[in-house]
Amino acid sequence: MKIVQTFWHGNNSLLDNSFGWMNPQYHLMSWALSCLSLKDNYQNIVLYTDSHGYEIFAEQLKLPYTDIIIQYDNLTCPEPHWAYPKLLTYSLQKEPFIHVDGDVYLPNKLDNTIEMSELIAQNKEIGSSYYKSMMNHILQKDLLMPSFLKKELENINITASDISSDALEVALSNAKENNADINFVNTDIYKGINKKFDCIISNPPYISKNEKIMDIVYNNEPHLALFADNNGLYFYEEIIKNAKNILKDKYLICFEIGESEAKSVTSYAHKYLDNPTVIVKKDLEKRDRMIFIHNFE
Repeated sequence: MKIVQTFWHGNNSLLDNSFGWMNPQYHLMSWALSCLSLKDNYQNIVLYTDSHGYEIFAEQLKLPYTDIIIQYDNLTCPEPHWAYPKLLTYSLQKEPFIHVDGDVYLPNKLDNTIEMSELIAQNKEIGSSYYKSMMNHILQKDLLMPSFLKKELENINITASDISSDALEVALSNAKENNADINFVNTDIYKGINKKFDCIISNPPYISKNEKIMDIVYNNEPHLALFADNNGLYFYEEIIKNAKNILKDKYLICFEIGESEAKSVTSYAHKYLDNPTVIVKKDLEKRDRMIFIHNFE
C-alpha cells in the first residue's frame, strides 16, 4: 500500500510558524513521529511538498521518506483553502493509496479490511460550533462558497444536557474559552427538552454497581458519572427508548460503551427503533468501545 502525505508552507516558515501547534518545535516533532511510525509499518511513504518542505524534512530532519516530490512551489491558494494541496495530491495518484496527515501516528499497520476498502476516511465531518466560528471569520472576508454549505453552517444547533450542575459549570467554561455556541440544560438525560435533533452523542455512566474498579478512579471520580443500574446498562436503554421523542426522521446515535455491553445496547436499538443499522467499533486495545446507530444509507 502506498502512503502519501502533503505539506505546503503557504509562505510560512516551518522554523518560525507553529501551524496551529503550541510552537514550531512541536509541529516538526509531529511530522517526524508521523513519518517514523508510518515507516515502521509501510515500505512506500511519499511526501508531496514544496522546496521549503524538502529543505526541512529531507535535508535537515532527514526523515526516511521513500520519495519526496517537490510539487507545490508555484501554488497560489487563498489561506482559508489550506487543504487544497491535499486534494491536488489525491488527484496525482495512479494507484491505491492512503493519505495520512502529519498529526496522525500509526502504532500498528492498518487492518486489511481498511486497506482494501474502496474509500476510507479518518472520521465523518459533522458541523459544529467550532466550524461555525471558523466559517464566520471566512464569511467576513466576502469569499464565495456553495450556498448549501453556507446554509448548513448557519443552521447548526447544539444542546448539551447533564444532571450534574458541577459538570455543566465546567462544560460552560470550556465552551466560552473555545467560543462554542452551545445551549446547556441541567436535566436528567433529555427530560424537558422539546426540540428535534439529527444526532445524539452520549458517554453515559456504564459501570455496574457490582463491578470492581481501580481505587484511583473510585476515590477521585464522581460516582454519579461512573455507575449505573441494570448492570451498567440503565442509561443506554433510557436514551434509546425515548430517542424517538427528540430525533428527526433520519438520525444518528453515538455512544461510548463498556467492552462487554455492545450486544445489550444493540438489542435495545432493535427493540425500540425501527430497522436501525448498528455499527460497533473497537478501541486501540481491540475492545468494543463505540457504537453507532442510524437509519440512513
